[in-house]
Amino acid sequence: MQQESDSKWYWNSFTPSKSNLDLEDELKDWAEENWVRTIHLFDKHYPYGGTTICYKPEVHDSQGYPRGKFAQVSVAYCNPKDRYNRKLGQRLALENLYDGHCILLPVYTNGNPVVVLREFFESMAPAFAW
Repeated sequence: MQQESDSKWYWNSFTPSKSNLDLEDELKDWAEENWVRTIHLFDKHYPYGGTTICYKPEVHDSQGYPRGKFAQVSVAYCNPKDRYNRKLGQRLALENLYDGHCILLPVYTNGNPVVVLREFFESMAPAFAW
């Protein structure tokens, strides 16, 4: 009998709570309102390791760059020993961006932010370069 109650506790400790589901909905709404975009960098033939990048356009006055050429960028890395999960990576990167754990990068200078971010993060982490 004791074993059965332990297994129920174990199962309940890993089921999502209402607050987690509310946070997920809040993140999705916030991402839509703020034009947040997501990029997934991983090898389709090797399911381990990967990088998820979330970015949000930012109007910013800086010396030398025109207004609106920047983006707030947050990243979630997956260890090369772990299986890459796109949903989990997106949630972690969105949470970082939402909480303000991000950097400001000039990604709209060449017209395509996806190419700029992909080249930047692949060069920063050669282990994740595909």
